Amino acid sequence: MLEAWARERGVDRLSSAAQAHNTRGRRFAERLGFAEEVRMRRYVVLDGRVADRVRYGKLLAG
Repeated sequence: MLEAWARERGVDRLSSAAQAHNTRGRRFAERLGFAEEVRMRRYVVLDGRVADRVRYGKLLAG
């Protein structure tokens, strides 16, 4: 698993990002223990629609 690999290498923080309208991707990150840290408003234009981006973080214990 990614977390075990990261811990073995001394990594203590993981990050992820998803477009705000991607509810499945956001729920997936949250189920894995990631917490919303930053919402970047009007981050990108996709198919003519302005979209926010949500950045997630997860601190790895010991």
